[in-house]
Amino acid sequence: MKASLLIFKSELDDLQHYIQELELESKLLSSYINETAPMIHELILLQLQDHMSFSTIIKRRVFNYNCIIVTLYGYFEQFIESMLKAYVNYLNKIVPKYMELPSRITKHQIELSFRLLSRIDQTRYRGAITPELLISNLYSCLTNSDKYQVNAEAFTHHRANFRIDTIQESFSRVGISNISEKIKMNAKFSKYLIDEFPGRKIASIRSKEIFFYLNDLAERRNDVAHGTPSEDILNNKYLSEYINFFSIFGLALYDIVRNEAIQFELIYQGIELGSPICVLEKGEVVCIASINSKIRIGDLLIAKTKDINNPYLIGEILELQIQNNRVLEAGPGCDVGIQVPFRAKKNHSFFVIPKHIVKD
Repeated sequence: MKASLLIFKSELDDLQHYIQELELESKLLSSYINETAPMIHELILLQLQDHMSFSTIIKRRVFNYNCIIVTLYGYFEQFIESMLKAYVNYLNKIVPKYMELPSRITKHQIELSFRLLSRIDQTRYRGAITPELLISNLYSCLTNSDKYQVNAEAFTHHRANFRIDTIQESFSRVGISNISEKIKMNAKFSKYLIDEFPGRKIASIRSKEIFFYLNDLAERRNDVAHGTPSEDILNNKYLSEYINFFSIFGLALYDIVRNEAIQFELIYQGIELGSPICVLEKGEVVCIASINSKIRIGDLLIAKTKDINNPYLIGEILELQIQNNRVLEAGPGCDVGIQVPFRAKKNHSFFVIPKHIVKD
């Protein structure tokens, strides 16, 4: 899941960089030139300005706009599909029995697998999955094999462009419900909304306003794909605002999906450490009395909070101390101080996942 987010962020950064290049190009072409005695670089620029007639500039602007819209939507679509697939595959690794998966996954897998079977010859699936593998995976699930494999690709199917309602439906099929509301209340996304709608309470902002960029991009992508002429061509400043929205949206979505996965990690991989006896250094050091398992530097520490919008804090153990001495590991029965990369509180409860166990 983390890899999906990092790829999406890198693609958005590349697109933002391209838009900045276009802006610089525009400024260059409109710059003043001493035509009576141009310098060498000005002479080249003068030739370029002569070559770029007004009609050519307009056509180029439309072409660049179309490329950016289609590319941005393509990156976003790939990100959503990748997150859906990664989440299902991740649960597949963690949950030992097929019937212990979220009921929404087991409910929809058969139907979605047969839909995928009818589209198996599409280029996007070529080399990734075969009809034989699709059926074999289904059989492993229905017979409750110890090595069952879910057809994760089946959950990426969507009948319409990704708007917020389509995204909500897609994630609902893997057991993550009401994702639009969860994104709205995510700490990173809430901060974005406060900046975007100054003076307004988040609860008063309509969904249509919150997800305007997302839904509008789908409409614009359709217009471009079908060759529909548009007089509403966004300038570079507005295109950058779209990219900023999708960057924050991606971070929020990752947080939500990651938190959903943690619930299963705690059940099947987590070792409960309990509540701390104290929290020091502004929340950076957690003191646990008489731990019940061996823990090591690098293990994943999870704090379960009381905040419904941010239910878990996660990070690798940075340092361990026993009686003020630094150690690489601590065994059962020890009182230990744990340095964490987040702000812990005394009302949090703590769990640890050994670093050798699969993690995102």
